[in-house]
Amino acid sequence: MRRGTILADGPTREIFSDPELVRSAALALPALTRFAQRWGVTLLTVEEVREAWHAP
Repeated sequence: MRRGTILADGPTREIFSDPELVRSAALALPALTRFAQRWGVTLLTVEEVREAWHAP
């Protein structure tokens, strides 16, 4: 939301994957998600990081 207006509605991964939306809504991404996005993926849980780390 920004100024009482809903900017988007959808799954967390979809919202967090849109950098312009994140900026315009002044969202603070979780540290884990910010870290993962450096490599071009949006991970939301520690389990997802473990799976991505061990993927071939």
